[in-house]
Amino acid sequence: MKKQRIPEVSWNAKDGEIYERLSDNEVFADLFNGVVFQGEEIIKPEYLEEMNEKKQLKIPGRDGQPVVIKKLRDVQKACGLDGSLLGIMLAAEGQRTVHYGMPVRHMLYDAVDYTKQMLDLEKKHRRDRDLSSGAEFLSGMRREDRLRPVITLALFYGEDQLWDGPMCLHDMLELPKALEPWKTYIPNYPLNLVYSGNVCPENFRTGLREVFELLRVVAKDKDSMEAFLRENQERYRNLDWKKGELIGDFLDVPLIKDNADAIRTEEGGMNMCTAFQQMRREGEVEGKRMGEEKLSSLMQFLFHDNRIEDLQKASLDAGYREVLYKEYGLDHEELPD
Repeated sequence: MKKQRIPEVSWNAKDGEIYERLSDNEVFADLFNGVVFQGEEIIKPEYLEEMNEKKQLKIPGRDGQPVVIKKLRDVQKACGLDGSLLGIMLAAEGQRTVHYGMPVRHMLYDAVDYTKQMLDLEKKHRRDRDLSSGAEFLSGMRREDRLRPVITLALFYGEDQLWDGPMCLHDMLELPKALEPWKTYIPNYPLNLVYSGNVCPENFRTGLREVFELLRVVAKDKDSMEAFLRENQERYRNLDWKKGELIGDFLDVPLIKDNADAIRTEEGGMNMCTAFQQMRREGEVEGKRMGEEKLSSLMQFLFHDNRIEDLQKASLDAGYREVLYKEYGLDHEELPD
C-alpha cells in the first residue's frame, strides 16, 4: 500500500500578519539588503518613510475618455540614498500562492508609481509656471527632471516553495515563430521573485534568515526538518525573541503566536525545537483523527449498501480499504501510518 504523508504542520501564514511584519522598517530594510544588495547594508531602517497610500490615477484613454487606475501596494516605502531625502522607492508584494500573471501585475504597479511621479511633477511645474519650451509644455516636465527609481520584490512564502509561474513578461506571451528573431523589440518585464530557493539566508540579519532556512527545509520532508534542527539546535534552542515572533507569523506556528511564553528560555529567547516538535505531534493527532473519520465513513457506506463481506475484509486488510476508499470517493483524504 502506498504510504500517505501525515499533515504534520499547517504553514498557512495570514497575509495581514505578514504585511504587518514587513512594514517594520528593520525587517523591510533587511529584505532588500539581503536580496538586492547581497547582505550589504545599503538601505538604512532609520531613513525609510512609509508610502503605502492608495494610488488612484486618472489618465486619458485612447478614445479620449479618462481611465481611472487604482492600485494599493502591500508594503511600500521611500528611502534616502547618498544624502538625498527620497532617493528610491521600494515595494514588497507578499505572495502565498503562485500567481500566473505576476509579471504584468508588477509591471502595472511600477507603471502607476512612475506615472504618479510624472503627474506630481507636472502639477508642480504648472503651479510654478516654470516650463519654458514647447516640449516642456507638452510633457509637463522639464528636460532635467528625473524620476525616483522603483524596485519591487515579490516575496513568495508558500508552503511548498515551488514557483511554476512566469518569471518575466516574455514567459507569458504566445510568440509566433516568425517573430522569434525580433522579440527584442517586444519589451520584456522581469519579475523580482524572492523565495527560499534563490536567496542566501546568511545575507539577512533579522529573523528573515531563519524564515528562509525553515521554508527551504520544510519544502522537502519531515526528516529534513528534524535533521536541520538537530544540526542547528544550539541556535534554535535559544533564538532571539523578535526572530521567533517573525517565524511564528511567516510559518504560522501556533505555539509561538498563542502561547510563546511556554517556550521562553532562561536567557529570554525562544526554544524553536520545542515549538516544532509540538507542531509535529499535533499534526500526527490530526492525521490520525482524519484517518479514523475516513474509516468510519467507509464502514457506514458498506453497512448501508449491505456489503457485509467487504465490511469484514476492510476491517482487516488496509490494502483492500484503499480500493474501497477510491470506490466511495474517499481517497483524497490522508491516512495515518
